Amino acid sequence: MSDPRLRLPACPGHPGLSLNGTGKALGKVQVRVQCAGDRAWTKYIPAEIKTYESVLVANHNLNRGTLLDDSHFSLQELDTGQLRRTPLFQAEDAIGKELKYSLTAGSPLSLESLQLPRVVQRGDMVQLVAETDSLQVRQQAEALEDGEVGKVIDVRNTSSRLVVQAIVVAAGKVKIQL
Repeated sequence: MSDPRLRLPACPGHPGLSLNGTGKALGKVQVRVQCAGDRAWTKYIPAEIKTYESVLVANHNLNRGTLLDDSHFSLQELDTGQLRRTPLFQAEDAIGKELKYSLTAGSPLSLESLQLPRVVQRGDMVQLVAETDSLQVRQQAEALEDGEVGKVIDVRNTSSRLVVQAIVVAAGKVKIQL
């Protein structure tokens, strides 16, 4: 097949095709068409590559701070090349997480839209656990910062009034390693 607007000699074999530029095979790309031989030629043709995958989307409008469970989202085929953020593909990646900002129905859930829920709030009384391999000491402390599991926060020991840094390990529980 030929296009009369192109004044190219016929290619004796099959023309070679390759992506031009970064090699990123997503979205708008340029395809390089090359013909080798005595009368070699090269042309660039614009193309668009779409990749559809099943991603998690909000079933209904969701408010900031919502703790997600499987009733909040479902899988839907979307062109992932058009998404601005990192999409989530599995329910396990969203269940139990908290929304950082509101989402409208049909919006994809993204890695950037979720955070671990805060299980300690500033001012909460928490159990401060200090331990070594053979000794464990428990003391009451006041959280001086909000925190999610795994975050290091400042706490004030209620007996000594000493401020220490501790890792949030569960709701109402922080730990320091001695």
